[in-house]
Amino acid sequence: MRNPIVHIILVCFLFFEGSFAFAQAPAPRTEYWWAAFNNWLEANETESVQDELFEILDQLIEHPINLNDTLSERRFLLPFVDDYQWEMVRYYIQQNGPLYSKNELLVINNWDTNTLLLALPFLTTLEVTENHWPTGNELLHHGTNRLMTGWRRGVPPTNDSSFLGSPDRMYFKYYYRYRDRIELMVSGDKDPGEEFFRGSNRQGFDFYGYHLFLNNLGPIKRAIFGRYNLQFGQGLTLWSGFRPWISESSGYWRSGQGVAKSSAFCEYGSFRGLASTIQIRSDLDFTSFFSYNSLDASVKNQVDEFGEDFSYAQTIYETGYHRTEKEIEKKDQLFETLLGGQIHWRRNGFSSALTAYGSIYDKPLLPASNTYNQNYFRGKENLVAGLDASYRYRNALFFGELSASHTSLSYRTSLPLAGLIGLEYNIDTRNHFGITYRNYSPSYQNLHSGAIGVNSRPQNESGFSFNFHTIQPNGWDMAIFANIYKFKNIRYQVYSPSGGMEGRLRISKELKKFKLSGYYRYRKGEKNISRSAIDTLTAFYDFDPHLFAIENTQLHKAQFSVNYFLSENWNLSTFLTGSLFNSDHHHPQTGWLWGQDVSYNISTMHKLTLSERTMIFNVDGYDSRIYSQERNLAYEYYSPMLMGKGIRGYLLLRWEPTEKIALATRISTTWKDALSESKGESHTMQTEIKLQLWFRW
Repeated sequence: MRNPIVHIILVCFLFFEGSFAFAQAPAPRTEYWWAAFNNWLEANETESVQDELFEILDQLIEHPINLNDTLSERRFLLPFVDDYQWEMVRYYIQQNGPLYSKNELLVINNWDTNTLLLALPFLTTLEVTENHWPTGNELLHHGTNRLMTGWRRGVPPTNDSSFLGSPDRMYFKYYYRYRDRIELMVSGDKDPGEEFFRGSNRQGFDFYGYHLFLNNLGPIKRAIFGRYNLQFGQGLTLWSGFRPWISESSGYWRSGQGVAKSSAFCEYGSFRGLASTIQIRSDLDFTSFFSYNSLDASVKNQVDEFGEDFSYAQTIYETGYHRTEKEIEKKDQLFETLLGGQIHWRRNGFSSALTAYGSIYDKPLLPASNTYNQNYFRGKENLVAGLDASYRYRNALFFGELSASHTSLSYRTSLPLAGLIGLEYNIDTRNHFGITYRNYSPSYQNLHSGAIGVNSRPQNESGFSFNFHTIQPNGWDMAIFANIYKFKNIRYQVYSPSGGMEGRLRISKELKKFKLSGYYRYRKGEKNISRSAIDTLTAFYDFDPHLFAIENTQLHKAQFSVNYFLSENWNLSTFLTGSLFNSDHHHPQTGWLWGQDVSYNISTMHKLTLSERTMIFNVDGYDSRIYSQERNLAYEYYSPMLMGKGIRGYLLLRWEPTEKIALATRISTTWKDALSESKGESHTMQTEIKLQLWFRW
């Protein structure tokens, strides 16, 4: 049985370590979650994790999924529990009646121990009741209020004279929640360097988030006003917000939430307006949505062929930063109106949906003409439509999606189509494999997609992906992943048709007091030869520097870790990571990282958690970079990229003096040999301090 634990580990870890979820259920072993989260980070190499993860798990801790409600789509909020496992729960209830305890999952096929450890805190067994509108008394006396405030500052602060505001990050989030049916949320966020109650932000915070969300109230399956996400099918036609990630042990099939809440602090990628899903009959839903959203963009002025002045947007910026005059000039310079809908039909294991929407911008989007971006979107309007379907037959799940786009100005070299098909198959309770094929035309245009692939958008790519996960009777857990891909046209930093492949292998075994884990990753690709390499080739060979030259690259990464479960309160973890990057015309780059974690939990009336890490690293450069997977505060998570030589460490403290108050602080320090970065100094040191306070009533 597979155990795709890598999708939501960060937030689970935050909750289960005595964090701010104020969880009532007993927490599973923290180190188990943390080791699993490290696995995902190694596979995906990212510096940030979307905040939707925190909020999804926050809601499920407070209002768990009812196992007896087999028709509820809330069950798909847990990406590490697959469709086949839910199907086994439904079949068990049909044969034996409703569940009375979560422990009954132990006797249901395909629910292995690892999945249970992950899922139990988010599950419950209750009687299924009809959905109804709550009364005023219920809203007043049975709702939950929560307020969170946070602050962060670097020491010494960033020395950039162009920043107009203070070097502090300040933020807040308030929400009222009635069960899982109604939620009202308001938030504010100021990034370091942004002004606060002055200058460009006289209204206070640079960004405000808000929504009113309704769920399962009569015929209204979901409705939202404010900032929201849309997640349909496999992400090819329309998907925003959190995307379940691909790893060695996770599947490829996705179950989108349709209308979903946006993160409190996500400044880009979401929609703003109205959206709703109405149940027409038991097997038919209709979703409609409208959005009018402002985007950051660089705007240029030009005279057309008739001598008239006109403005156009050259680049859309998605950083959310408004610290300098130039960044402020780009704020809210482009407006997008989006309107569309979906009709979704399902019956007897078969599900199909048709989605269509149009985007209109208030000024044309015309990227600067570069060698690699001839197929980028250009124009003021874009129409996208797609059909997705899935079919469950016994142990097999077949799925796919086909999407098409239409825009008048974009350069077209082929039909603007994109498609993917896949299969998930459970061989038995301990063995699972998945395979998928994707083909995205270079001419397909979609700025609101989130399908699987190597490129950031589903365009100019084709390939096969395969994974296999097995748990042996002796306890060894092994997962294999392979991805082979091609790019028909040139792309960024690769000015030629190209291709590549990636393979991953992960092995682990958990014993009574410790867990052993090993991981290996290999990636082969192609990229342009740098100018320095071209100069070298010109000097020694008959080489034309005016032609684009491509070189082959190879990346090897390996990690070994040992987690020690000393007692209920004490946990230790030791890990060693190495990387090697080779290319045809450059010197190899190497890197290594050694680290030691210590965590201590006191489960008394006043919950206290202390976590500490010390690391030593030596990394030659960007191509051999290593990410540090670190524990952090809610809405403050990122995985810093380490290069050069140095030492890094942090101390994290969480304390809940009462059931209504939680306090957390984190101090991190990085000491680096600056000579390795050609700064001319003997060393540099950067410290960061964070505070966070939660109230609940």
